[in-house]
Amino acid sequence: MIANVIGFRMDIQTAITAPRMRVGGRIEAGTEIKPLFLVEDRIPSATMDALRAKGYEIRPIGFSGAVNG
Repeated sequence: MIANVIGFRMDIQTAITAPRMRVGGRIEAGTEIKPLFLVEDRIPSATMDALRAKGYEIRPIGFSGAVNG
């Protein structure tokens, strides 16, 4: 959320309500292991499809609504 405020100049409410994406899984040097993206189902399907087309594993999750800070 803070990255949206600073990097994209969103106001705090817009940053809080913007869809979120988390990277999980393991990334090891010298391997073909791709990260797992946990994405809120509010992220456009085209974005998820584009990531899948690049070989990433996508796992849609429901809207978390939680704000850490």
